[in-house]
Amino acid sequence: MNTYAYVGGNPLSRIDPFGLDTVVIISDGGILPIFDHSATFVDNGGDPVLFDPGGSFNSGIRGSGDFFSGEEANLNKFVEFQKSDGSKVTQFRFSTTAGEEASIVDRIISGGGVSPGLCAVATSSVLSGVGPFMSFNGSRTPGGIENELRSLCESRKEICEIK
Repeated sequence: MNTYAYVGGNPLSRIDPFGLDTVVIISDGGILPIFDHSATFVDNGGDPVLFDPGGSFNSGIRGSGDFFSGEEANLNKFVEFQKSDGSKVTQFRFSTTAGEEASIVDRIISGGGVSPGLCAVATSSVLSGVGPFMSFNGSRTPGGIENELRSLCESRKEICEIK
């Protein structure tokens, strides 16, 4: 059975009409790792959620440190915000099911906001053990998450795209 039939069997070059992707965003702040950041965006079937744990993104309506949903959960604006201070931003896009996305969103909502400096721990906790992140152990640093996700993507290219 081809689980990617809805995108013509090619999840990397086709658009997902059902909005079933989870994106992990890693910002490399440069020389000092204290400026690195990790966040998670879940398409959530058209009702997106952006988890910015310990972050400072401002949707134009309010600041973060927690999560945004609906129109405030704008992946492109978040990435541009991260790049605005000179950070290099890497996005890891994974194909996820509606059930997997619901599980990640439930973890985001139940976990609440976190203090600055704990973004990687919070990001790891909402992803570990769910769907494509089943073997993801997580990390205490955004760079550690990036390394682990890069390895995961190399071994599972059919479900992951690095941008």
